[in-house]
Amino acid sequence: MKMRRSTPVLIMALVLAVGGAALTGCTAPQNNNDEVLAKLDEMQAQIDELEANQNSSAASDDAASSESADATDDAAKADDAAKSDASSASADEFTAQMDDFAKRADDAAATAGKVSVPSNAADRTQAYFDAKAPLEELDNELSRLDDAIEAAYAQGSLTREDVFALEKQEDAIDEVLDRAEDDLEQRMGVDD
Repeated sequence: MKMRRSTPVLIMALVLAVGGAALTGCTAPQNNNDEVLAKLDEMQAQIDELEANQNSSAASDDAASSESADATDDAAKADDAAKSDASSASADEFTAQMDDFAKRADDAAATAGKVSVPSNAADRTQAYFDAKAPLEELDNELSRLDDAIEAAYAQGSLTREDVFALEKQEDAIDEVLDRAEDDLEQRMGVDD
């Protein structure tokens, strides 16, 4: 079980309340004892609720961690495949891939720009992350393509000039994705 900083504070408050009740219980009338016991019951309920929230949070963190590990494995496989293909890829093939990425980035940015802002502020954060996910996926794919370009250069398949030209295209695509994410942040009122 994960402990948060607030849990020790609540435990200390509970100890102080119980100690205070014990000290004042000797001289306090019965109705004050009932009030103290009611407050203690309320505090115990809050502690139980916090622990339940921590346990459910830990379970969702474990599930997210498992999904993240699967995504990492998939990305590693894609990286390996890209690097093995890099030895046979030419500058023209990489340029064609960059052109495809540019089109996909423009489409994703346009789609993100059309996402409506929920009127309920509590729903905006989730809407932001949902709309941002395709942009991040493209950014990750672009990073893998960049790795393949670097591998091709290291293997001698690309010249320095080829790499500079491809990096210029990559920078333009990154700019499109960054602007779309920034626009989403502003419209949703989310500071990511």
